[in-house]
Formats: sequence, structure tokens, C-alpha cells
Amino acid sequence: SDCQVILHPVVEESTPLRRVLPNGQTDAEGRAQLTSYIANDGAPEGEYVVTLACKPVVGEQDGEPVHGPDKFEGRYASIKGSPLRSTVAKENQEPLRIDAN
Repeated sequence: SDCQVILHPVVEESTPLRRVLPNGQTDAEGRAQLTSYIANDGAPEGEYVVTLACKPVVGEQDGEPVHGPDKFEGRYASIKGSPLRSTVAKENQEPLRIDAN
């Protein structure tokens, strides 16, 4: 848990109104419910580079959570560096599961 997952389209739409970056937070099982336009609506069809940063909450300051360092040391945090890929198909309704070690 405590992982922020963002999907970055590999191929941009021909005339996008705005760039959509489906994103979500993992649960205790490592699953993320993605949001693109409205809460929990998933991701549009396409090929994506997946970025992932896992910064566990280590405390609290002034009522706000304090996060520790990324447990993957930034290996999956940038588009250029992440080897993680995902294909979203119309019939693919399974939750995104990240098994990154």
C-alpha cells in the first residue's frame, strides 16, 4: 500500500483536449482502482508506461502524514526509467495489480 500509480499513454491521441494520466493509490493487496476523468472510472484503452512510487507513511506532523523514502528508490518513478508497461483493452475490467520488487 501507499503506492501512487500513474499510467502515461505511449501514443498520444491525435487531437487531445487534455492529456489524461490515469492514476490511483494501491490498497493492502497491491491493487489500484484507477481514475481518469471521474473517480474510479478506470483508464482509456491503450498502451501505457506505468510509473510507481511507494512512500509509506512514517509519522504525522501538523495533522498531515509524513512519508518516508520511496521503497523502490525511484526505479519506477520516471517515465524514461520505468520498465513497467500496461495494456488496457476494452474488455479488460480487472484491477491493476503491481508486482514490483
